[in-house]
Amino acid sequence: MLSCPQRLMNKELNAKALALLRRFYGYDGFRPGQAEIIDAVASGRDALALMPTGGGKSLCYQLPALLSDGVCVVVSPLIALMDDQVSALMANGIPAAAVHSNRPEDEVREALEQTRLGRVKLLYTSPERFVADLGAWSRSLPIRLVAIDEAHCISQWGHDFRPVYTELADVKQSLPRVPVVALTATADRLTRDDIVKQLGLDAPFTWIGSFDRPNISIEVAPDPGKAGRIRRVRELVAKYPDDSGIVYCLSRSKAEDMTAALQAVGIRAACYHAGLGAAVREAAQRAFVNGDVSVVCATVAFGMGIDKSNIRWVVHNNMPANIEGYYQEIGRAGRDGLPAEAVMFHSVGDVITLRRFIDDSDSSRRGINSEKLGRMQAFVDAAVCRRRMLLSYFNEEKVRDCGNCDVCRSGRAIPAPPLCIVLFPSLLTFGVFGKHHTFLAPEHPHAIWRGTQPVAVVIRHIEHPQLYHLGYVIVPFGGTHVGTGAERTSRGWEKERCRVEAQEWLVVSVACGTAEGCAPRGGCAHKDAALSDFFGCVA
Repeated sequence: MLSCPQRLMNKELNAKALALLRRFYGYDGFRPGQAEIIDAVASGRDALALMPTGGGKSLCYQLPALLSDGVCVVVSPLIALMDDQVSALMANGIPAAAVHSNRPEDEVREALEQTRLGRVKLLYTSPERFVADLGAWSRSLPIRLVAIDEAHCISQWGHDFRPVYTELADVKQSLPRVPVVALTATADRLTRDDIVKQLGLDAPFTWIGSFDRPNISIEVAPDPGKAGRIRRVRELVAKYPDDSGIVYCLSRSKAEDMTAALQAVGIRAACYHAGLGAAVREAAQRAFVNGDVSVVCATVAFGMGIDKSNIRWVVHNNMPANIEGYYQEIGRAGRDGLPAEAVMFHSVGDVITLRRFIDDSDSSRRGINSEKLGRMQAFVDAAVCRRRMLLSYFNEEKVRDCGNCDVCRSGRAIPAPPLCIVLFPSLLTFGVFGKHHTFLAPEHPHAIWRGTQPVAVVIRHIEHPQLYHLGYVIVPFGGTHVGTGAERTSRGWEKERCRVEAQEWLVVSVACGTAEGCAPRGGCAHKDAALSDFFGCVA
């Protein structure tokens, strides 16, 4: 437990935290959520903090560490991030150390000895090292808090699942009286719930910050070809000559090719991907952070935890595999709150490549990854405000179109309907706002078909935005059945996605009761757990 702060009243605790904030960080006030998380953690309570990139997650465990009489162990998946954080803390006069595989063993021993003596407030380590040494550290080090960064990595529902993170479930058993704070920038509701379950957090204080980054302009466009992509990057470099940008590529070879192409036209660019040596990657990251290069062309291996405020733009040369990754990557731009740009190019080839990646992945992840890719495709194809779709994916509602995405600027955005539509290849029931229900047999003239399987519909009023992001077919409501277009093929429906203007809207939704042996409130057999969860199928 954080023994000293526990004896303090919240007002006194907050005053101490604010004094430390001013002394070590030079800020006069907290960002939204920081004070609440610090108060909960410093009082000995587990916490789950979901804050956007640049939202100040690190302060949520660094200040509690300074308020305590021991050390906070910070688990991070990236060695470069650990070293950068330690350097920044030491420069501010806060004693910190890092223990990982790239450090000489004598330095590791010295760091652990200083920690044992109470001379280190923050000890950074990798999940592998922490899991291996947890037993010994729990006995020899004055651990008062454990902070798990990038906590979404523990969940199979997350976009960046890492098996080693699941072994962190032992932390609460080895340190039962030590609070744990899990932090992430990207996690939907299923992932958040899974983080709490996997880590065994005890009634954690939960803070879910807004995902909205209104200063980031969002643009999605068909791939213009290599020359067009290079031209767009050149435009951005010329527009922001004193700032930096990132170009994300789908493969290592494409990252190298883009780097060479930009260098050939006089742009200071570096390449970063997991296939390069550690020294090369570190040099590229250092050059980018220090401003020696203005552009990094990289795979998704780059960017996590980089603290650089003047990244002015992010370009995706290819469609990302999922919305979580996309959101996290574009969030690296505009951390200073000034206008920034996110540009994504996409093609059918991207989908084919990503499908192949999914087919080659762990069989236990294929269904989840396929579902996430489908939602990314829906985002790309949308004719509605992209920011509303993006926020709704994370269960956040935006009541107005943003005016700062390509769809809104084009004037072609369809007003957000009061109902949302989801297709599901199962025979369900049909109802009109609860007035009556009619069973839809496969031969029913108004059954909607996708592929070769009939899809029946259920009308349900949805006051929440969770399903809006799916971007499936929106069709006009006509009496007590699916009206115009009911005779169309599934291909025809796909072409009409989000493009039908009407006064009333249908919702085609997953609903439990008769489908595939589902019970109204549990035992759901649906493979799409996010939809099942929304409709109350998951216990």
